[in-house]
Parts: sequence; structure tokens; C-alpha cells
Amino acid sequence: NMIHYYVLALDRDNFNVYEVNGRNMNRIKFDPSVKIKAKDVIGDQRTEDISTIGGYSTYGRQGITHGRGGKKDDIDIDTEKYLRYVDSTLYEHLSKIKPLPIVLISLPKTHIHYRNLNKNKDLYDKGIVKSPESMTDEEILNETYNLIENYFTDKLRVKISNVNKSIEIGKASNDIHDILKAIQSNQIDELYLQDDRKLYGYIDWESQNIEVNRKSNLDIYEELAEKTIMNGHKVYCVSKDILNVGSGILAQYY
Repeated sequence: NMIHYYVLALDRDNFNVYEVNGRNMNRIKFDPSVKIKAKDVIGDQRTEDISTIGGYSTYGRQGITHGRGGKKDDIDIDTEKYLRYVDSTLYEHLSKIKPLPIVLISLPKTHIHYRNLNKNKDLYDKGIVKSPESMTDEEILNETYNLIENYFTDKLRVKISNVNKSIEIGKASNDIHDILKAIQSNQIDELYLQDDRKLYGYIDWESQNIEVNRKSNLDIYEELAEKTIMNGHKVYCVSKDILNVGSGILAQYY
């Protein structure tokens, strides 16, 4: 499945990150050195004073506020520190190692502040404006999946269009016999199959022949997919409206 992304469930007090791959969602377990709670990042010493010019605060991005170290300033400064920490933590521990789109879930004010402070280009431009704590894991998965699905579908359409263009220069094929030979000689980079498409029969890997036979229990597409995965390459199951080829199969070569 091409749908693969992170979810940042962010409150002012703590955060959680999930990795979604297809319809599977797992919470990321960070190294114990990573602070999850805001109080651990900010520390016990709350911001007590702010330098002022003419009685106005000059600190932070949250606007100018009257007074010296009022409570509003205190919250804004500490929140900003925490949100910057979350942003850098995600980059250092996740995006830098395995970059994926990040879907943000948070309440409106935190949502705006985080986007303003964010430096990570992988933050998805659409998010869910809710308290993550009010959502079940199932709701988090379903709502983020529905939000980002079109992004991956569009990427897949472009990718398959490019693979189809590569057929003309011999770098791809939608011919099942050619694909069988390419799998056997480990020339396949990526394999695309139509969802729910089946072709029953037999494969003779030695002679590189395919025999179609409806009485067989062997699904030829599934067999080709398994061999491709065993060779260490990616296989994608794609809906017919995106992979619109008569053979139901498409392969990108190296």
C-alpha cells in the first residue's frame, strides 16, 4: 500500500506520534531521552519576567502585550518553547531518518501556533482541528486516512503514468510474459497489480512459461507478486481506475 504517513497528535501539554501504513497504525516509541510532556521540556521554572520596552513585551511571535511578565506572556513563551521542541524532535528522530507526510491533529490555537513555528517540509498542509484526546485510535486512523488518501492517489496516478511512458524505451512492461522473465532475472524495481484481479494457472519458472488454467488453484498474479517481494522489491495493489491496463499488471524495470 502506498498510503504511509505519520500522525502528530498534539496538545499543549504532551504529544504522541503514530505511523500509519495502509490500514495499520502503530504508536511510535521514542528513545527514553525524548521528552513527551511539556512540563519536562519547559521545566519547573516557569517564565517569570520578560524584558520590556516602554511597558510592552518584546518577546515571541504571539503579539505585543502590556505589562511585565503577565500570565498570557508566560503561557505563550513556554508553549512556543515546547512546540519548537516537538518540531525538532520529529525532524531528528523521524523525518531525517524516514521522511513521510505528517498529519497534525490539535485544537485550533495549538494548530495555528505549530504551523507558524514549523520548519519541517513534510508537515501536510491539511490537518484535523480537534483535541486528540477526544478521539479513539480508530477515529484517528479513519479521519487522517480519509484526509490524506487523495494526496497518495494523485501521486500514484503520476507514478503509473510515468511507468507507462517508460514502456516505449524498454524500461517497463505490461506484458505478463516479459514481466515473468524480468522477475526471474531480478530486473524488476516495482510491480503494480490491479486490485482483486486474478489469473489462475501454472508458472514454470525454469522454462519461463505461463499456462492459464481455470482449474488451477494458483493465482499467477499472486505468485509473481510473492517472487518480486522475495527479491526485495515493492509490489502495489492498485484500483482499476488508476491502473487501467488490459493485462492488469505493470512493471517498472531498473
